[in-house]
Amino acid sequence: MSTATVDETELRASHTLDDASADEQAERLLPILREYNSKLVELRRDFLAVHDRCGKQLDLPFNLSVFAGTICLFDTVREAAEKYAMAASGLVEHAPLAFLHQRDLTAQQFELEEYLRQTHAMIASSLRGLGKGVIEKLETQIDNTGRGISPLKKYLK
Repeated sequence: MSTATVDETELRASHTLDDASADEQAERLLPILREYNSKLVELRRDFLAVHDRCGKQLDLPFNLSVFAGTICLFDTVREAAEKYAMAASGLVEHAPLAFLHQRDLTAQQFELEEYLRQTHAMIASSLRGLGKGVIEKLETQIDNTGRGISPLKKYLK
């Protein structure tokens, strides 16, 4: 079992990427962007299904738990997806890429950013439609998971 921290692992991975040509970096990044696009499509479907199933009875503990869990999962995926979108943007803007890699990275980056915006707006809209008491129950539900900082404030701005 490795004792390397996440930061050390990311640093080693970034050095490996830095040593690769821009087109090799694009080849490694493109499948990751596609994977995150797929994850976001699934999360949007899951959120809509949970919202439809639980929305009318959201104050029930199980429904609160499922709803809060879906929001937290999106927030976790969002953080990583934003970093990958930034990496793609940096490659496109600053690296000598083959034309097709540049276009593919740009398309995948824009798609990822659009899914992030749409899903954020969908969650925000859903939360704004809830009463203060339900929001507080969602916060409590998230606190009970040990996750740490609740993502709800990001969506209620």
